[in-house]
Amino acid sequence: MKEELTEKMHGEFSVPREIEICNKALCVWKYVNFDKKSDELKFACDLYEITIEDAFKWYDYWNE
Repeated sequence: MKEELTEKMHGEFSVPREIEICNKALCVWKYVNFDKKSDELKFACDLYEITIEDAFKWYDYWNE
């Protein structure tokens, strides 16, 4: 039996784009300690490859 993953198996490990953005937004907000006016917010968004709008979209969800 081959040890290579098939295309179907790869699909089982993929994460939908919106969930990926949601998780990256958490990383951004943890990085800047939920400070909306942080000077590091743009840097954190660039670091995690999301937009500032994406980060703010998930702010309330993760700040609860």
